[in-house]
Amino acid sequence: MTSKKKVKPPAEDGILFEAFVEKFLVHLEKLGSSRASVFWYALDLGIARKFFGKGQLLSELTEREVAEYLESDPVTKTRDGRPKAPVTIDRTRRALRIALEWAAGEALIEKSPIPAKPAKEKKS
Repeated sequence: MTSKKKVKPPAEDGILFEAFVEKFLVHLEKLGSSRASVFWYALDLGIARKFFGKGQLLSELTEREVAEYLESDPVTKTRDGRPKAPVTIDRTRRALRIALEWAAGEALIEKSPIPAKPAKEKKS
């Protein structure tokens, strides 16, 4: 008798980014995350929702688009154009990274489109 490895079904092609965000927030609630945590994830992922726009299919997000988002003004600057605090920028970026990694783990997408971090330069 051969043992078969459990394989997840193929990624859903048709899930919209906004539906994915809602699924992720429900997942956080089911995990028992605090209301405050769910609130901040919703707020940070709302920035991504607005950036990517209505009708954006999750499966069509590219690393380039995500990289552009991660460096965009809505992520890095306040509404009046001042730089956001580094901790705020990191939180917003982390929210999308964690949500996309979850989506890949749930087979909503094949692979997370979060770009690889560039290697840090060594000081001579």
